[in-house]
Parts: sequence; structure tokens; C-alpha cells
Amino acid sequence: MVFIAVIIAGLATVLIITQFLKTDHSRVEIDAKINKLLSKQPVILVDAFNGKQIRNWQLSQSLKPRNMALIHAHTSKQNISPSMPKLEIHFAGSITNSINVKLLVDYQRGNGARKSRTTENDIVAIPSDGSFRNLERNAWRIHEDPDFVNEISQHGFFGGDAILTYQIEGAREEKIRFRIGGENPDDKACTEFIRSFPEASPGGKLAFMCAIARHESKHKNRKNVFYNQFLQLRTHRQKGGFPTWNSDGGSAPGGYGVFQVTGTDEDPQANIPRDQIWNWQSNVSAAFGIMTHQFKGSLANRYFNRIKRKVPQAERLFEQCPPPKITVAGETFTARQAVWITAYNGWGGVLRNRFVFSKNNPCGLGPGKRWYWNPPVKPNGKTYLRLIAEEMKY
Repeated sequence: MVFIAVIIAGLATVLIITQFLKTDHSRVEIDAKINKLLSKQPVILVDAFNGKQIRNWQLSQSLKPRNMALIHAHTSKQNISPSMPKLEIHFAGSITNSINVKLLVDYQRGNGARKSRTTENDIVAIPSDGSFRNLERNAWRIHEDPDFVNEISQHGFFGGDAILTYQIEGAREEKIRFRIGGENPDDKACTEFIRSFPEASPGGKLAFMCAIARHESKHKNRKNVFYNQFLQLRTHRQKGGFPTWNSDGGSAPGGYGVFQVTGTDEDPQANIPRDQIWNWQSNVSAAFGIMTHQFKGSLANRYFNRIKRKVPQAERLFEQCPPPKITVAGETFTARQAVWITAYNGWGGVLRNRFVFSKNNPCGLGPGKRWYWNPPVKPNGKTYLRLIAEEMKY
């Protein structure tokens, strides 16, 4: 049985690596696929990234992979950056009448749970004014349309439920409904990208960032997949392809993506930019922006300065017994790192009483000592610092 399990595990690893290192497709290969499809159907919608045909989604039926165009997690074997699907609609050469086309993509924030927070940038029309584009040939390469290019340039990636409408002269309007969703990054590639930030490289002051990402988004789809920017269709039948999102209650924006980014570096209640929802690398960059911004980046200094102002002779006592290092789950953190990590998602909204300072107690950390670490405990009975420390062993 052990031997069989090893074989199965090995095959699973091969499949994952094969998916990540999938063969790049040339335009000649894609055109050959398109021509083959057009020999059987007069109108097709494809993703020219890989030649996949996107089929009409009958809303009375459940969403299927064939009804989805995916934001690709990695552009190529050499480039781990994500890329938008290269959407194209093609018409058979036998169609000689005039053809009009347009695309509308609609995403409601919070995967529909925060509709009131939906911004004008979350709803994308190509052409941008919502009108039809008249084709000069029997194909519309949407990804090359000037309005599409400008949309990505101005506001970044986008996704949601889509309707591609076309009308052949003399016939009625037809619609192809589908969803533009997202594909999760390979765990190794995501780790590589996070550690490409100098502060997060091994030994850096933010070396814990991979652990934060793993904790924030792991198991959102299935076990042992750590970095989840998107919900997978096979696990989430209604919301497959949408971003991973977690409610913070009330009308708060909630957290999105790999780092469950909530708000901006200056305003935790703000709507995050669209690109951070649909582009996993932008989501990672946003988390670094939040952690290094003075609001959180200097939080420990502000906190300890507050203690000094309130305690007579605290400056001398700090020199004698500076804020201690803390070992949690086998990982050792400086006091500033402990505050920094806890501030990301475990602060409890209150600045006081994280490091309790008792000037008359002997130097050291723990009950009866000068310093006592007193962070809030999560519903699972652990502090946020412990949850992050447990992820650092991977």
C-alpha cells in the first residue's frame, strides 16, 4: 500500500509540474486550431493563449471549465508573471455580411457580497463606450483592441461574468456568455516571487512574508495548496474562477487573494485597486506596500515610544532591558517583528497591551518579568504570531 501511495504521489507531482511548465503555443499552432474549429462551426470564441474554445454558458446549467476563460497564472516557462486570456472571436469565411461585436465583463465586489463597493472600474466594456465594433475582417482579436489595451494599461487585470454580443448583418443579435476567472500560481513560483523582494529573502527583516501568505490563503480550495488567489471551479461550483475573498463583517471591504489584502496602506477600509483582485503578483506587491508603509512599518517604534512616554525613567530601563526576542513554535522573532506580524491581521484593533511593560519587575519575558507578551488569541486558540510561526517551517 505504501508503494502504491508513493506512485500516486509521484504522478500527482508530475501532473502539477507539467501544468506549470506547459508548452508555449506558437501563433501558427493556434491558427491551425482555429481553422479546424471553424471547419465545424461558423462562429467560435477562443483563448489564443492556448487555443482553448470558450463555449456559451447556459445560465440554467452549472458553470463548467469550457465556459471559462482563465487569467493564466504564468505567461510562459521562463516568465512566471500572470497574463490575461487572449480572447478572440472568429467567423467562418463563408460569412461575408457586415459583423458587429462588443464585450461586457461585470464583477461585483466580494463575489457578490459587497455589491455596494463595486467600482466603475470593475465593470469593463470593450469598446469602452459600450457600442459595437464593426469588423473589417472575420475576426476580432479582443486582446489587441485599443480599448482593451488601454483598459489593462490604466487599471490592470479584470475578470467577472462576461457577455460577448455579435450581430451579423441581416440576422438577430447573438450572445456568448462565459466567465473570465483566474488560475492560481504554482506554489514554488509564488514563493520565488515573494522572496524576490529583498526584505523577504531568507534572513531579511520580512522573511516571514511567505508564511503570512500561506496562512492567509492556504486550503481555500484544497489541502496542501498554499497560495490561492482564486477559487477553483471543482471546489466552488458557483464562484469558480472568482478571487478568494473573506468577509470582515458589516460593510467592510473584506480580504482578497493570496495575502487577503484588505484596504490600502493608508486606509484599511478603502476599496483595493482592481488589479490587486485579479493579478496575484499585484496582490503580493500590495501586501508589501502595507507592511512597509509607515502605518505598520513603524508601528513597533510608535508603540514602544508610547510606553516610554508613560513610564518614568523608561528610557534607562529600555537600555537595561530592551524589548525581548520571542520564540514561538520554534521560530525566534524580535519584539519589533512580533508587533509587525501581529499588526498584519492579528492585532485586534487595539494598540495597548501587546507588550505589557512592568518597570518594577526583573528583566526578562514572561509572567513576573518586566516584559509580558499579550496578543489576542484567535478562535482556534492560537495567536496570529504562532499561526505564522507554524507556517515558517515549510
